[in-house]
Amino acid sequence: MCDSRNFQKYKTKNMAKRMLIDRFLDNVKTTIHDMQDISTILDAGCGEAIVMRKLLDLRPDLNIEGLDISADSLQVAKQALPQNKFYQGSIMNMPISDKQYDLVMSLEVLEHVDDPEAALREIQKRAAKYCLISVPLEPYFSMGNLITGSNIKRWGKDPEHINFWSRKDIVNLIAKYFDIQDSKVSFPWTIVVGRSKLKNS
Repeated sequence: MCDSRNFQKYKTKNMAKRMLIDRFLDNVKTTIHDMQDISTILDAGCGEAIVMRKLLDLRPDLNIEGLDISADSLQVAKQALPQNKFYQGSIMNMPISDKQYDLVMSLEVLEHVDDPEAALREIQKRAAKYCLISVPLEPYFSMGNLITGSNIKRWGKDPEHINFWSRKDIVNLIAKYFDIQDSKVSFPWTIVVGRSKLKNS
């Protein structure tokens, strides 16, 4: 059993959190299901491949590969999806420079990294058509933690988060690297879809 916080989040038994996470996953699945012009996906920050598994249940035609910095998480991912390719490395310096994907998705990752613009530049280089990025919606994510008694000494801010964005702020950041196609709130997260600006897309 993996003890990462990401894994525990998706396996929570708290009914309120479970409802929010399920709605978030449904929004992600619907967004990707509607992208009929994609066949290859990189999940940058795939963790234990929980989202990858759900997407493959929905669209088994997709070729999805995963990237994560955690060897423990990747071990779980490989056991769950032995037929899929996985890479260990940082989203800010991906060890797959010779590959491109129709879609690069990065869910609940950018709030953790020291240099989110470096991560976005890496995503831009790998995304032939689209990116799909989600981050916590601030200040509501932190407020929700406060209400439930979490991270009180930090005013609700998750101790593993070093970046905090409103919907407008994250859209403006991603717009520096992608043409924004859609942005929506799946409370308490923001989901953004961008289209590649690169000439070879």
